[in-house]
Amino acid sequence: MKTKVMKPFLKLGYKVTAKTLRDLGACTVERKLFTKTFPRGAVVSKEAIRKASAADLHMSWFVMEALGYKICQLLESRAAKVRDILYGEDPEHSYFFGYDDANVLLAEALIGFLSQPLHQQV
Repeated sequence: MKTKVMKPFLKLGYKVTAKTLRDLGACTVERKLFTKTFPRGAVVSKEAIRKASAADLHMSWFVMEALGYKICQLLESRAAKVRDILYGEDPEHSYFFGYDDANVLLAEALIGFLSQPLHQQV
């Protein structure tokens, strides 16, 4: 019987492994990319989050599975605000903002969220 990881479990210092991703229901491609990027797993830290983002691991899926839908929405909203500040809301310039940028901004929002005391996170 599969053990489902309870949400929200993610915090700085928590070790994520390929088994963690499998238990969350990650696809084979993401699990292989994670294992290639972090052969021994990864302790959740600013550096690991940035490395995962740079490796093109699917940050929004992971955040949703690890922290839940509402927190994912909150972090995506924070990332969108940063995107608008950096790139503006002008559709003519929207080509500067693609998947890689979204992944990086979401990763930075996640770092900020996890770095706050629990009572300030939501």
